[in-house]
Amino acid sequence: MSSRACTENEDKGESLRKISALSPTKFWIVILCLSLVISLYFAIFGSPISFRNFFNSLTDERKKELSNELRLKLVSTSESQLSLLNTPKKRKYLMGINYSPKGAYEPFCLFSKEDAIRDLSLISTVTLKIRTYGTQCNQMEHLLKAIDILRLDMKISMGIWLSNDEIRNKEQVDKAKEILLNSDTTIIQSIYIGNEALRRGDISEIAMISYIKDVKSYLDEKKIHIPVGISEFPSSVTQNLVDSCDIVGFTIQPFLAGIQSTESAKWSMNRFNALKTQFYNGKTHFAITEIGWPYQGGEFKRAKASPSDHKTFMHSWISNSAKSPTEDWFYYEAFNEPWKIRFNKEPDTWEAEWGLFDDQKRPRSDVQFVDGDQR
Repeated sequence: MSSRACTENEDKGESLRKISALSPTKFWIVILCLSLVISLYFAIFGSPISFRNFFNSLTDERKKELSNELRLKLVSTSESQLSLLNTPKKRKYLMGINYSPKGAYEPFCLFSKEDAIRDLSLISTVTLKIRTYGTQCNQMEHLLKAIDILRLDMKISMGIWLSNDEIRNKEQVDKAKEILLNSDTTIIQSIYIGNEALRRGDISEIAMISYIKDVKSYLDEKKIHIPVGISEFPSSVTQNLVDSCDIVGFTIQPFLAGIQSTESAKWSMNRFNALKTQFYNGKTHFAITEIGWPYQGGEFKRAKASPSDHKTFMHSWISNSAKSPTEDWFYYEAFNEPWKIRFNKEPDTWEAEWGLFDDQKRPRSDVQFVDGDQR
């Protein structure tokens, strides 16, 4: 045996003697610390019995069943909400809803297929149409797979996010083209480019029209028939921009206009009809891509963010819009987004309170949905 091996054996023997010399109290402290380290490891990185690994091991059919079970546990079991969950698939209460997946932000990209399954299981209780904002973090791929697994007759209005970063913009557009080439395009109902990028001043109108033409040209080349357009505040829209689009979506927020909840539905529809008349060209379709009401958090001019005002808006808007079933509209938004708290201006705290479901994915307890098919 080499001198190195002898030294190693002596070191091991010394270590064993030190451990055996520990008092019972110190011994159990060491064991406890080791257990804590092991527990933290599995909590962070998962284990064979962690939920995600367990979920991944299931068949697609069992994933669907488990998602439905989780959905029932996520919401209150009050009679009104159970009736909402048990609503037949052809009777949905919202025409569509804006959906920004939690965790679908670069560079972390924490959004997964399992997250998509759980979210769409819940969203599908109120609508079968969603509008997304970007293509990053494989969110579209996860959503399309979730729709397939859950066997939903769901449609997506795909968003392509544009900013003042031309490299990122190209990545967004290239990713969208890849998705369109490799996916079931019958699920993708429309494409909205650059959500409010003009209002933010991130790009020019000329650049926006260039992106629109690029995507439309690609679709024509691949013989894919999907309308392409923009989603903007009305103040950022021009006739030249409208004429370059197949579809134009307007952000119409009565709360941000300071309209009282009792007048909000009528004001919103009048505003939309006026915009359609103003920009009519005989070929471009119009939609409301964002309309909603914060659940709580203060007020803005005459508009109040409270459960009762939220309920008033929801009831009146759904009843009002049901009179024009051919109009596309998307409720803003599916889930609360806590990160928007940074935009709050005290004493008002409504910036992160626009979700139909809160940040724990629970439905707003006071909302009474009007019976009506908005599909």
